[in-house]
Amino acid sequence: MSNLSDRTGSRVRTPAVPRVCAPARIIIDNDEHRMNDEAIAAKALDPDLYVRSGHLVRVIHPEETKTAGMASPVILEVSEATLRERLTLGIRWLRKGKNGKLRSVPPPQASVRAILDRGTWPGLREITQLVESPAWLADGEILAEPGYHAGTGLYLCPTHPARPVVPRNPSKEEARRAAGVLLDMTADFPFARPCHASAWLAALLTPLARFAFHGPTPIFLMDANSPGSGKGLLVDLISIICRGRRQPTNAMPDNGAEFRKLVTTLLFRGSPMVLFDDIGDRLGGCELNNLLSTAEWSDRLLGTNRDVRLPNLTTWFATGNNVGIRGDTMRRVCHVRLESPHEHPENRTDLREDNLRQWALDNRPRLLSAALTILQGYHAAGRPDMRLVPWGSYEEWSAVVRSAIVWCGLPDPYDGRTEMRETQGDDRLQSLSGLLERWPEIDPRNKGISCREVVARIDAMEQTDDLPAILRTLAGEKPGDGEADRRSHNLGLLFRKNRGRVFTGARGLRQTALDRNGISTWAVVRAGDAGNAGDTFNPCADENKSNRKTTVNTPRIPRIPRTDAPGVRRRTPTGDDPEPSLQPPPLASRHNGHMDESVETVETVETVETVETDAGLKSAGGVFIASRNEIKLDTETSRNTPGSPGTPGTLSEPSPAASLPAGDDASPLEAGSGIAREETDPDEPEEDDGPVIRITGYSPDQLDALR
Repeated sequence: MSNLSDRTGSRVRTPAVPRVCAPARIIIDNDEHRMNDEAIAAKALDPDLYVRSGHLVRVIHPEETKTAGMASPVILEVSEATLRERLTLGIRWLRKGKNGKLRSVPPPQASVRAILDRGTWPGLREITQLVESPAWLADGEILAEPGYHAGTGLYLCPTHPARPVVPRNPSKEEARRAAGVLLDMTADFPFARPCHASAWLAALLTPLARFAFHGPTPIFLMDANSPGSGKGLLVDLISIICRGRRQPTNAMPDNGAEFRKLVTTLLFRGSPMVLFDDIGDRLGGCELNNLLSTAEWSDRLLGTNRDVRLPNLTTWFATGNNVGIRGDTMRRVCHVRLESPHEHPENRTDLREDNLRQWALDNRPRLLSAALTILQGYHAAGRPDMRLVPWGSYEEWSAVVRSAIVWCGLPDPYDGRTEMRETQGDDRLQSLSGLLERWPEIDPRNKGISCREVVARIDAMEQTDDLPAILRTLAGEKPGDGEADRRSHNLGLLFRKNRGRVFTGARGLRQTALDRNGISTWAVVRAGDAGNAGDTFNPCADENKSNRKTTVNTPRIPRIPRTDAPGVRRRTPTGDDPEPSLQPPPLASRHNGHMDESVETVETVETVETVETDAGLKSAGGVFIASRNEIKLDTETSRNTPGSPGTPGTLSEPSPAASLPAGDDASPLEAGSGIAREETDPDEPEEDDGPVIRITGYSPDQLDALR
């Protein structure tokens, strides 16, 4: 292994040292607001008091936690008793006695509670994350000095300090040699493919580069074909190189609520690395998917009723043997696969290092420098675009860590996902893909059948066929005598969840229609015809579309104010212009002893808000329809007028020459807008229900009311 520790030129950012001032003096009186402000200003220089997500917190150092069996720094919320103690450090609380002299007293309990519940503490430092290893930043600088760093909000608290030595501008060849140093350490591990070794290297670089990009990171799954293959050892090597100690383990809770509580506690404490050890049969769930897809975690703080929003800056690991991946978790996993040819891999005697953990701890400075050299070399090269396959939800991580590995000439860690999808994917999705492939045997015409028919047709097949076994995987076992058959219900839920999804062979499920009983029917279509997951396919859509009337965009009509509304001046009627009736006419009148069927239903492109006017009229798509009078839409004017673009069966805007009376009596507003008057057809017989009115726009009375 080559030695990189003799190189110089690394850039190290040092933390700011807090100033030490004389104790502050606070006079206790009735002005509690002033007292609390002075106390908060005095505690701004407290080296162990910080703000985290709207809570007062303090940092517990490793030397303080050894007695409690903890070997790592943690962030804890400040309690009322702890704050009362901290308010006596560097502050003198004074109260005037009966003789007028000032004497020292403890801080008032009311001030302690008020300060703790403020929620904002001006001057106190915001802590973002605890760091136990040197942090590589986006600008190429390295945080290596212990303490709080004001520019980033990071608190570097190493349990085993190690100062890395990294070249300022490493060449690509130096970065390749550094990658060789790290991979040579793992030469005895039975990686299934070279891409899995690259995935382990990505897991090592991620905690070091975690603060060089925004966004979440995938979970790194160390998976093996048998126990004792070295899954936990791979995670321990990463923790030893980054933190100088072995990685603590956590059990993955089965309950979603318990999982959220555990994650909230770990994130609030600022844990930089978390390992879920010995995963059972399946890895996944909505809570884990939510954690791996968000840059900010929100939940209720344990033991309180207060919500907390925490940055998700932790690197997540998991180990297990032949772990299955649940559907949506598949794309959130970076897979490290070990396949040992030994029956008992833990009994191997051909290892180069009998105690690899101790060897890594002894050579930690050189190994840590090698890992940082890869990142620094990629940054010095200008971070070239490696044109990788997009990794959804992890674009920022992929642009830094994954691209740096490929830039060194190593395989893409993404390549392991293809094999994982085929061998460790969700059994139900794989069975569903097999069902779609055999769909022509179930529904030869592919016109759409219900889930109950699917179950019945598969049950009628011979049990030696593959389809009954596929049905058992998708919908459950066949019920016994007297038991309800819920297989069609389970199959329907599965179909609905995966409709529109593309499976092997470019097939997809599509909800075709509802049968006469209101039950959904399903068919298999090509990927391009699957449509959106939320759409329901109508087989007659094309036929109905061809039979629709041609429509035009109608202008949006403004709201007409009511003439009896406050602030609207009613028009005084004259002899030639009677006041319009405000009584709503009947919905429809009989014409010549039968219902008039000449009223056409017009379909318009633009929908206009329906409003009711003083004449009982409604606006729908720019055409007025009377509420009770018999109304004929004046579409014949636009169809029969010479030069009009309208054609029979087409609604067009009326021509001014056809819809307005000729002469000087036509108002400029009416002449320019194509608005017609209300007219009474002299050829129509007058009845008790009122005259037949032709309306294509506003009436003069409505225009006067609008003015």
